Amino acid sequence: MSNIVQKTTVVKRTVTPRQVAMARFLRQRATLAEAALWEALRHRRLASLRFRRQHKVAGFIVDFFCPEKRLVVEVDGPIHETQREADAARDALLRTTGYQVLHITNDAVLENITAVLAIIRTTAYAPSPSATDGEGAGGEETRPMDLATRTGAQRRSEIPPAVLVGLNAGELESVNLVEWLAIDMPTLLRNVAPEVGLADEAAALGAAADALAGLGIVKREKGIGAALFRTLDGHPDRAAIFDTLASHTSDMVRAWAAFVLLADERLTQPERLAATRRFAADPAVGVRECAWDSFRPYLVQDLSAGLILLEAWVRDTDPNIRRFASEVTRPRGVWTPHISALKDNPQQALGLLEPLKSDPSRYVQNSVANWLNDASKSQPDWVQAVCARWLDESPTKETRYIVNRALRTLRKQGVVA
Repeated sequence: MSNIVQKTTVVKRTVTPRQVAMARFLRQRATLAEAALWEALRHRRLASLRFRRQHKVAGFIVDFFCPEKRLVVEVDGPIHETQREADAARDALLRTTGYQVLHITNDAVLENITAVLAIIRTTAYAPSPSATDGEGAGGEETRPMDLATRTGAQRRSEIPPAVLVGLNAGELESVNLVEWLAIDMPTLLRNVAPEVGLADEAAALGAAADALAGLGIVKREKGIGAALFRTLDGHPDRAAIFDTLASHTSDMVRAWAAFVLLADERLTQPERLAATRRFAADPAVGVRECAWDSFRPYLVQDLSAGLILLEAWVRDTDPNIRRFASEVTRPRGVWTPHISALKDNPQQALGLLEPLKSDPSRYVQNSVANWLNDASKSQPDWVQAVCARWLDESPTKETRYIVNRALRTLRKQGVVA
């Protein structure tokens, strides 16, 4: 039994349609060893234990899972020899999650399935240290790490290895900027491409991502978005694949999809804005930032028409949509070219700002204040006049907050008290 190896594997919680489809695909493509083991495990044939095949366990699809014993059984082929680092990272996490994981080689199943079943039965009924003791080495209670509710590390070196594995596999969404910046984009792209229907193009896409090394993160995101656009252009399943990218578990993948729109110069401005909405309303702030960055260059090409289109957005019930309308039109913006026309004449965008002068969302309030602060650097008198009028017409705490932040540069310069 020397070719039977015990390891641990990683887990997370949230089943997506993509993962359901992947599990179904894997069940249909079972190896001979997996099929043989399933025949021995199904219908409670082993010690009355119920096993599930190609099942989602805390975010990862595993070969076999026994919920009663929290036991995962993985049947490993030659490809696992190239995944030792990922397995080691998963080992570290599983020690704190309470799952037992048994890795068994294909050869072990095919050569001596009786011995394999004995190992599975013994492992299933063996006492779990965390289950019996409930304590760690220091005598304190050991609690499972919930990847879905983690707060995120403050430094890259503090990100748990299993979290990095999940981020780069496309199984986890980042929870803060530190995790976002830690994602290995070429690795993530190579992992995701086959899952979304681009298996044949995965190598070329990975090479395109490799070629972006050394650039800043936004340029790399835009570069991958452009590579995906070129790959999808003319593809028979373009719409379905784009939709899968745009709704992917990974927020980085969704950001790439937003930048696919940036690369598509054929869209009209109304079409572009409509296609951008899903990204502007995304739950992840990083994706929302990419949404306005993707639309902004095309807004500038026809500013007057774009401002008219955005009038409906500032009255939307979703604060993320209202914020987008403000953020995308900021005269100076962040990490993006300035809009000279609005620096010189901010009055032309006042119709977008007026409905937001007492917005209940602090997220929107900050954007409006930043918009006016941008304008104050080139048109201070105009900004002071707008702020004074708003305070007179809208004596609310929301308006006072916006005005206070909007005047911070002028206050620092001593122009206003």
